[in-house]
Amino acid sequence: MRKTLVGLLVVVVACSLWKLWPEADAADPVPPPPAPVVAEASPEVMPVLRTEAQPHSGAIVRNVFAFYEVPPVRRAPEPVLERPVQVAVAQPPQPIVEPPVQKSEPPRPLFPYSFIGRFGPDANPIAVFSRDGEIVNARVGEIIGGAWLLTEIGIESVVVNGQRVGLATSS
Repeated sequence: MRKTLVGLLVVVVACSLWKLWPEADAADPVPPPPAPVVAEASPEVMPVLRTEAQPHSGAIVRNVFAFYEVPPVRRAPEPVLERPVQVAVAQPPQPIVEPPVQKSEPPRPLFPYSFIGRFGPDANPIAVFSRDGEIVNARVGEIIGGAWLLTEIGIESVVVNGQRVGLATSS
């Protein structure tokens, strides 16, 4: 049954191709289109065909190979204005005023102790400092080493004589 269907399909395709195949000597070729009808017109009605138009005359020319130079634009000359003459007046020299020199304070000496931590209650903490193996505990308002006033204790830093001192790094 399958072979019969395949054979029938081949026959149908072959017949379709044979019927649609163009013949070499066709009996009725396609007729040429009819010639356009041209009406005779009088010379005064017939427009004049321009082969070359003047550049920039407003006529449309479709010659892509032609190059036309643009004529220069003529402008009226601008009037010359006379500028008034300015006379320079010499001004007396200004006295040079030197800015006042501000006396700078000598640099403050660095705090010799290392801040190593804090302990105690948050309302009244105690800061711990070390220097050359010496450990010093101090509260806010106390003097460290006879010359350094402790004014503030933070979690990671303290303020001594206006200098902020951070926690010392362990080595």
